[in-house]
Amino acid sequence: MLVSNAIEPIVKKAGSHLGIKNCVGTKLEIKNNKLTGKIAGNIMLGFNKIHPIKSHVANNNLTLADSWAYSDHISDLPVMEMVSNPVAVNPERNLHRKAINRNWPVLMLKK
Repeated sequence: MLVSNAIEPIVKKAGSHLGIKNCVGTKLEIKNNKLTGKIAGNIMLGFNKIHPIKSHVANNNLTLADSWAYSDHISDLPVMEMVSNPVAVNPERNLHRKAINRNWPVLMLKK
């Protein structure tokens, strides 16, 4: 599952490229078959990511027992805390500190 605060068409395109079927992003408002330039609902950020993840897990008889989450930002802490394998990737300062304090793996992929 790919969950991102990016707009949903981009998230779905990235997911398709990666072979991920279930992709959730920030939805855009559509009126009269046209984009309005506004967001429909909430930005898929922080705690707003938890509901679609829990729904996917429940609807597909899955568990988070061997789940993984990758993030670069502290706003994803709620998701990182719900999985059994959180990984900080090129983390900003606050997430880096949290990851170090919690003995989470930290991947530095940039030069």
